[in-house]
Formats: sequence, structure tokens, C-alpha cells
Amino acid sequence: MFRFKFKMPAAIITFTIGVALASAAASVWKISSVETEKPPCQSCSALYSSAEIPVVTICELKANPENFMNRVVRVRAVLHHDAGQVNLYDHTCGNDGVHAGLSNSFESCVGVRKALSIYSGFGTWYDSNANVVVVGSVGRLDNPTLFDDGKAGFNIVCLERAEPIGSGMSERIKYTVGELFRLNSH
Repeated sequence: MFRFKFKMPAAIITFTIGVALASAAASVWKISSVETEKPPCQSCSALYSSAEIPVVTICELKANPENFMNRVVRVRAVLHHDAGQVNLYDHTCGNDGVHAGLSNSFESCVGVRKALSIYSGFGTWYDSNANVVVVGSVGRLDNPTLFDDGKAGFNIVCLERAEPIGSGMSERIKYTVGELFRLNSH
């Protein structure tokens, strides 16, 4: 009799905890979900109307930045966001990145700006990394961060893709927490 008396409350508590966890998981998925437009992006169409945009590596940008000064190029890299400072990396050519920022004429494919926020923490309360494809040029940064050193950097004019490194689940949870507690600046 004693054991039966506590089975029902234990079952109710277990059920309640399960429903709460399922609701939390659904909230994370809903708040951090994003559908992205595939390049070529509608909003970046002015860039695409010009000549073919050459694809260059971060290694090439680091080795000869003067060759890409004010020249529009496409770069595949890891975008590292740390306390507002943004760098583009390719670890095949060392651990030094190229300082980057969003240009005054920044555009992105539909949904990709939100994906950048989710996976890199850009414009949020946390720091992280994301795989990106960006179009831009080397020059003085239009919008330098607090850590601007006056050197040339990569001005991102168009953000074509932003994807997680790994599953991205921890970044999705952080983004959702930021949205729920109004920590993300957008």
C-alpha cells in the first residue's frame, strides 16, 4: 500500500518534466529555425551583374592583400566572431585571420543574416564560428570594431552562405536564450 501511494505523484512529476523538456526543445527549434535563399541572392544582384566574381582563398588574401584592394572577390572561410571582432580564417594557412567587417552597402541572401547570427554569434551575446561564403573586397573597413588597428581588412558586401561548424545545436540554444531574454542586439 505504501509504494502504491507514491507511484501516481511520481508518474505525474515525470510526465510534467517530460512535457516541459519537449516544449523547450520545440521552442529552440522554432525560434532558431531559418530558411535560406541559395545564391545568387536577389538582394546582391547588383554585384552579380558585373563580370564573373573570382573565388580566392584567405591564404591568397593574406599573402597578397594589395592584389585584392578594392577588387570584388568571393571567399569561402570560417568567420570567427569574438566580442564584436570579426576575422575570416582558413586554418590551412596558419592561425592568423583577415580582419573583416560588414560594408556600408552590406546585403545578404534571404535568411542568411539570421543564420550568421545563430551560428557565429554575430550581433548576439555569445561568440562562435561559422562556415561562410562572402563577397567583398580588401580595403579600409567601412565599419571597424572596437579593435580596429587601422590596417586594411575585408569589407563584406554580400553574405551568400552561413552554416554551422558541426551540428550547430549549442549555438541554436544560445541564440534562443538570447531571443527569450532579449540579449541579442540584431
